[in-house]
Amino acid sequence: MIRLVWRNLLKHPLRALLTVGSLCIAMFLLCTLRSVVTTLNAGVNSAQQNRLWVISSVSLFVQLPLNYQEKIRKAPGVVETCKWQWFGGYYQSERNFFGQFACDKPELLTMWPEIEIIDGSADAFVTKRTGCLVGEGLAKDYGFKVGDTVPLIGALFPGPNGAAWEFTVEGIYRPSKPTLDNRTMFFGWEYFAETFKSINGEESDVGVV
Repeated sequence: MIRLVWRNLLKHPLRALLTVGSLCIAMFLLCTLRSVVTTLNAGVNSAQQNRLWVISSVSLFVQLPLNYQEKIRKAPGVVETCKWQWFGGYYQSERNFFGQFACDKPELLTMWPEIEIIDGSADAFVTKRTGCLVGEGLAKDYGFKVGDTVPLIGALFPGPNGAAWEFTVEGIYRPSKPTLDNRTMFFGWEYFAETFKSINGEESDVGVV
């Protein structure tokens, strides 16, 4: 039986090659798509059911007006809100790119209890104007320590006179749940808004959660 199969394969090598190739492609697509579905489901299953992200219905890159935050806060069932503004800067080189968000500091720590500060102080992060919070993975990647100054080149929001924005590491966090990664930097919304206004003479619209 095996001899007949082998002989038939050798008799039509192109057909055999195409058949094997189609099977390989089908298996590759099956495994890849299944992995994507599993990843998406994992994100949904690990998400907090009492936390809602609010974004523009037009696009991820269309920001909500700042006054929407108060309107959302007054909606029935809403306990707290926190602004998240994507910063989009980079550290020293464009290759050194990671997530950075301007946010309401106290509300961030309240609404995301999975942020566990393992070094530094939550009070210093909240009270110091340029204070920032960095993930444990980010700190390891770039050698950040509490007290270090982190200059970020603002690709979307250039700093004063084109200079870098400067932040001081006041805390290093480790997420206790997979709802948050460990390679993100958070800093104060007020510092961002005041600096942006001093440069442009106007306040920025924001994303609100």
